[in-house]
Amino acid sequence: MSRSSQIVALSLRERTEIDAVFSRVRRGGHYEVLSLAPDADDQEIVQESTRLRQWLDGLLDPERLLGEYQPKVEAIANAVQIAERVLRNPRERMRYDDSRPRSSDPSQRSVDAAAKAAASARPRPRTPPPRPGPESQVRFLLTVLDAQLSVALGRPVGLLDRVAEVDVINEVGRALIEAENAEREERWVDAVVWWHLAGLTQPRDAKILLKAASALRRAGAVTAYGPYARVATGDPWFDRGEG
Repeated sequence: MSRSSQIVALSLRERTEIDAVFSRVRRGGHYEVLSLAPDADDQEIVQESTRLRQWLDGLLDPERLLGEYQPKVEAIANAVQIAERVLRNPRERMRYDDSRPRSSDPSQRSVDAAAKAAASARPRPRTPPPRPGPESQVRFLLTVLDAQLSVALGRPVGLLDRVAEVDVINEVGRALIEAENAEREERWVDAVVWWHLAGLTQPRDAKILLKAASALRRAGAVTAYGPYARVATGDPWFDRGEG
């Protein structure tokens, strides 16, 4: 039996599970990633992180075909690793807990309510489009970056919600200007967003790729560069079916 005949694609149930866990990762909180309460003890943290790692090991088996879900699974694996490291270290956990917005903060309640409303109002397809063009490809990449940045920065970033700020296809010049302005003012998360929006129409532009990568690192999301780099350099899932 040839190796290709042993490759196993994701089932609908597995894709649904990945989407569900990935949605937790996008919220940007370590407790959310592990689906634990803030008062969870060390045993609960170990149990849940171990369960997730075992689940991920099965998905990342060389004989599994993840396709478009590869970046999502890698983002989840990275988020689980970071969450376990932070929450199992008393000093790091204390710093993290102190940095978390308090639920009594009215502004935080408003942000949470708005995020939940947006999530419920925006249907999420269970499977990716069969032949994505450049714009949908970069939007999918932004979804992965959104999760990575949220974990790295410890707060939701909401890249996809900000895509609507500009008609990039017709205003690529504006996206470039906004990206350069954000860099000068050291607003690195904004720079990440705008460089990728500019890249919607120029997904292989070397300058844009380098600028986006630099902004990622400066925003504190060094670990986000892995999935991004594979996509940017032409991993098959990115150009699938585009000739």
